[in-house]
Amino acid sequence: MSAPAAASDPGTIERERRLEGELVRALFGLGGITNYIPPIALAAMLALYWTEFGPWVVGGIAGLYAVAQVGLDALRADFRRKLPDALDRAGTYARIYLGLSVATGAAWGALGWFAMPVEDTARTVLTLLTLTVMCSSSVITRCYYPAAHYAFLSAVGVPMVARFLLMPGWIPLVTVLFTLLYVAALSQWVRTLHTTYRNEIGVRLDNQALVDRLRAAVEQADAANRAKTEFLTNISHELRTPMNGIIGAIDLLRERKQATEDARLLEVALDSAGLLMGVIDEVLDLAKIESGRLTVERRPMALRSTVEGAARGFLAQAARKDLTLAIDLDPDLPEAAQGDALRLRQVIANLVGNAVKFTDSGRVEVRARLVGAGAARRVEIAVIDSGIGIAAETQARLFRPFEQADNSTTRRYGGSGLGLAISKRLVEMMGGEIAVESKPGAGSTFTVLLPFEPAATADLTPAPEASAAGLGGAVLVVDDSAVNRQVAALQLTRLGYQVETVADAEQGLTRMAGRRFALVLLDLQMPGMDGYAMARAVRARESETGDRRRIPIVALTGNVLSGERERCLAAGMDDYLTKPVRLGTLGTTIASWIGTGAAPAAPGEARRDS
Repeated sequence: MSAPAAASDPGTIERERRLEGELVRALFGLGGITNYIPPIALAAMLALYWTEFGPWVVGGIAGLYAVAQVGLDALRADFRRKLPDALDRAGTYARIYLGLSVATGAAWGALGWFAMPVEDTARTVLTLLTLTVMCSSSVITRCYYPAAHYAFLSAVGVPMVARFLLMPGWIPLVTVLFTLLYVAALSQWVRTLHTTYRNEIGVRLDNQALVDRLRAAVEQADAANRAKTEFLTNISHELRTPMNGIIGAIDLLRERKQATEDARLLEVALDSAGLLMGVIDEVLDLAKIESGRLTVERRPMALRSTVEGAARGFLAQAARKDLTLAIDLDPDLPEAAQGDALRLRQVIANLVGNAVKFTDSGRVEVRARLVGAGAARRVEIAVIDSGIGIAAETQARLFRPFEQADNSTTRRYGGSGLGLAISKRLVEMMGGEIAVESKPGAGSTFTVLLPFEPAATADLTPAPEASAAGLGGAVLVVDDSAVNRQVAALQLTRLGYQVETVADAEQGLTRMAGRRFALVLLDLQMPGMDGYAMARAVRARESETGDRRRIPIVALTGNVLSGERERCLAAGMDDYLTKPVRLGTLGTTIASWIGTGAAPAAPGEARRDS
């Protein structure tokens, strides 16, 4: 084969090895009639010269060619049978092929030696034409391995040239000259074809190597994403579990009669815990967006109620700063639309929260209306404040993670600088856009434009029915954290429910086998049997016993990754709450399933089902 590149690095050496192997594969790839035209032609020529040559010459030429042809067939079959391992020994196969090419060429060369000179001009022309065709066909069959072609031409041409040189006159000399020119032309064609095929195979191998590298990179990226997802799951659980104890305990203390100073301190502690929980949520949301784990839904939602509810959640905060929080919903704004209510609330809450935070006096206004017409209709939500404003040169940085207008803003007002970056990504995922207009000292206007797709009010998801209403009994809390069990027990007692707690899923199944519970609050991440396995076991037991009274199971977890709710529902659970869970939210959820003792949700409080 052709000499490999001079580079000696392992990658180049391996590429050359594979390239030579593929060239030999192509060399042996020709089959069928292509391989058997030459022996048929040789047999016809030997029959034509039977009388002149005699049986010994004819038999010798035919025997030599037959041995070479059988050898070629056996070599080709052996190579194909032993693929892909045969590619590693391509050089050995190529050298054997070269030797057999010499043998076939020698058979044709012997034919030319004995056939010249021939007094019959027609037979002379036929013989020369046949030899020319055989040499030309070698260009096609042996261009993948030029050395075999040169060997074949030499075996055919040397006897012919020698024979012509022994003949008198100038015509044989001219014939020799033309023969040499013809051989040179064939050799040039072989080199050109070989270079073309070699480059083509090289490009194919390079493309395959690129595909393999891309596949490996994708697999590596998938592994990194899986590791990131696992990390997010674990860190979410580890952060939210203690926060559940902190916020839950403060929430319970606040419900009691306290001295004025104690009540104020509890409010400060609860506000601080809420701010910390907000930062945790923002960091996790950004990580989910970056890892592709955060998704938006497209289903009927209560548009007017979603916008108004998200804004009203900041009425108390605005009142504490003596700000007016106005909500202006256009009468033409429909009640229902297609979208993701949770993510829309999150965006509006970020914008209104910032407006209230960065406005020391005056007002904050939330406006919502439909703009455009036909297929170009959009929902426009604007949050307008009379706050500190933003300089033009810093507005572009607002939507970058961890950036605010300037360092003094961060020191004065606090915050992680993630809210606007997350809002921008969420709005873009919903097919919309977000923009800001502002001047220092003149307030700011943040505008969100979202695609509008109408939905019927009847399509809105109804509140869950009390499928276990009237069962009575206690609520079973299954959680491996002693703090969370204690907080949940105190919360449920405050809500008027009887409570039993266990530390793991095995104990939970044992306790449920002995008595009937009205509802199960189930942690998901527990050592041994996790919450998913326990839920499946409970549903399997109900199916086996034929019990039609399905016990509601509500997941209570620190995992906020996208798809967690669907995974819980698939395991047989009925609802999903994330830690930390506030007293009002817990009461509302339980009441929706068992219909007793519910406390209303606090204003602006909503479950985080991301």
